[in-house]
Amino acid sequence: MDFAKWVTWKEPTDNWLNPDVRMYTTLIDGFCKIGKVEAAQELVSDLERKDLKPDFIMYMVLMDGLCEIKSFEAAEKLFHDMARHGLEPNWAIYTILICRLCKAGNMDQALHFMTKMTHKGYQLNANRYMRLFK
Repeated sequence: MDFAKWVTWKEPTDNWLNPDVRMYTTLIDGFCKIGKVEAAQELVSDLERKDLKPDFIMYMVLMDGLCEIKSFEAAEKLFHDMARHGLEPNWAIYTILICRLCKAGNMDQALHFMTKMTHKGYQLNANRYMRLFK
């Protein structure tokens, strides 16, 4: 986390880059891929303190990271937190949650999100159904 802190918390100057949502997302993705999801969540908090607005890609990266470590409660909280930033979960967010829940054997919770997804007007096509059963 030291490098990420150095990059994101350093005061911007004319000779230094000012981190944006893409840079944060890249760092968050890196932390998630090495299993340091708590560090990734710290970066999200830092991003919010700097009045930067998370986007869908950042949410997808973090959602996938949380589901990878089977932190489904935190993933569901993040799902609901999207509305606070004016973002409505899209089919990709639903698919991440549903696929990961199915893989973990949480079929009731996966069905809950499939129902929500359908009520929002998103449909699982044949390709997406196949991802559920891989």
